[in-house]
Amino acid sequence: MEHWFIPNAPASLPPADSVLIMAPHPDDEVFGCAGCAALYARAGAKVTPFILTDGGGHLAGEQRQHVMQTRHAESTRAAATLGTQAPQFGPWADRQLSSVTDLAEHLAAMIERTQAQMVFAPSPWEVHPDHRATAWATVMALQNRLQSGQTVPDLAFYEVGAPLRPTHLIDITPVFDAKKQAMACFPSQLGQQRYDVHIAALNTFRTYTLPGTTLAAEALAIVPPHALQAFASAYGEQAPPGLAMVTEAALQRADTLAEQMQARAAEQDQALAQHQHHAAELQAALLAQERHAAEQRLAHQHHAAELQAALHVQERQVAELQATLQRMLASRSWRI
Repeated sequence: MEHWFIPNAPASLPPADSVLIMAPHPDDEVFGCAGCAALYARAGAKVTPFILTDGGGHLAGEQRQHVMQTRHAESTRAAATLGTQAPQFGPWADRQLSSVTDLAEHLAAMIERTQAQMVFAPSPWEVHPDHRATAWATVMALQNRLQSGQTVPDLAFYEVGAPLRPTHLIDITPVFDAKKQAMACFPSQLGQQRYDVHIAALNTFRTYTLPGTTLAAEALAIVPPHALQAFASAYGEQAPPGLAMVTEAALQRADTLAEQMQARAAEQDQALAQHQHHAAELQAALLAQERHAAEQRLAHQHHAAELQAALHVQERQVAELQATLQRMLASRSWRI
């Protein structure tokens, strides 16, 4: 039952010719899903990172411009390392995404512009408010496309600052070195905290349930278009700490479902045992009938043989009487 909660085998990425990565900040596109991005790029897909905030933080003036230029350059170098398209940057400031009322419309326009068949976004379980805002805006953008009858790509949530419960674990062993090189392209951030060490450890930990040949993996929660409405309904209206509550509720529902399935399996096993017992009884009765029929056939054959023998005796006796009669008729002594 454990595989209900976490995969126990590496999964393949959904096929896509155009991939769009929604990243709240410069570096999230690398820390979160650089392995998947590199795998898609190596497969020939066009991978476009879209970084929503400018990276300037709370700074102002020339200092802000300098930090923005630095972080843009870092993401651009990382993209070249991974083989993706150069990143595109949004105009919004850090920690302001949740207040952008038309964010979903902007993301929908980017999806339309890139004709993306696969969209990556940080998961709604993330700690940073910009990450959660990006997640929900992406869900809304896709939901609007679905309701208007447009083509809807698959949505893959990735993890950066908080683990998610994955539907897919992607083996990034072949591109793990490239991801490490891409993470090294952000000295401005690594100087504050060793995010590269944390993420490398996370990618290593994600191999816990996978074969030993998998050295690194990225966890994704993939929501296909047909499941988008159900996902939005189940997760979109939860009050704080809604996501944790939903997670626990989902676990409880899964446990209940497992118990129900086990009970049904036990009932089916019992029914199967009864069926097998009944079949064995029928088989035994059939064998008994066959034995009885065989015994009757043998008795009939024995009786027929006895009758045939008695008939032969009678025929001999008749023949002997007829012979005796003929001899008497032919004799003259009985006439005297």
